[in-house]
Amino acid sequence: MDKQVHYLRSMRFILFIYVIMTWGWGFLMMNSLGNIATRFIFLLPAFPAIPLLCLSIWFARSVSGLHGPTLFGERGKRWLYFAMLALTFIGFFAARIICAAVGHPFWAIPVITFMLGLHFLGLVPIFEARAHGYLTALVFCLTALIVPLFVPMDFTLGRLVVVVGWQLAIGALCWLWLLGTAIHILISGTLLRQQVVLSELRTQKLTAGIEC
Repeated sequence: MDKQVHYLRSMRFILFIYVIMTWGWGFLMMNSLGNIATRFIFLLPAFPAIPLLCLSIWFARSVSGLHGPTLFGERGKRWLYFAMLALTFIGFFAARIICAAVGHPFWAIPVITFMLGLHFLGLVPIFEARAHGYLTALVFCLTALIVPLFVPMDFTLGRLVVVVGWQLAIGALCWLWLLGTAIHILISGTLLRQQVVLSELRTQKLTAGIEC
């Protein structure tokens, strides 16, 4: 049961990360359109992110009362997480600077997406969420490699003018994956929590019976 509780706490942490990333990738999509008002670039991505945030808070509160190991109980995992985070951000800034220096600034988008996919691989041993980590890494890396081959840099979608086609396509695919994965985590996490609560109740009843 300790392993299940640890997994639930990993889900809780990952959900809040996915809320931020869902808004971020939505912003990336909106920002690739040339004729969208600035307020909509910020507000439209919030429509799915806010309900997801509310559900994540509800899930976090439901998990907080469980007995079991903490997420970053081991100091090594804590340091590994912050090291991966720092390395990823350094890579992001380096990619933008290098791509701009060689005269191809828009290549930073697929490069950063690919690096973010590798980032998820590094988080697998920390959160022990192998399915989510490996699949998310695969989706991000493949998206970063395939989109530049098939999507033009600028085009129109009806009245919408797309000024950075790679950014729109990569943002849309990653946004859909993150949103779908977050919904799956919420559903599977809620079911797993119910199992853990029932297991704790059985244990308490058995303990009470033995003491009597």
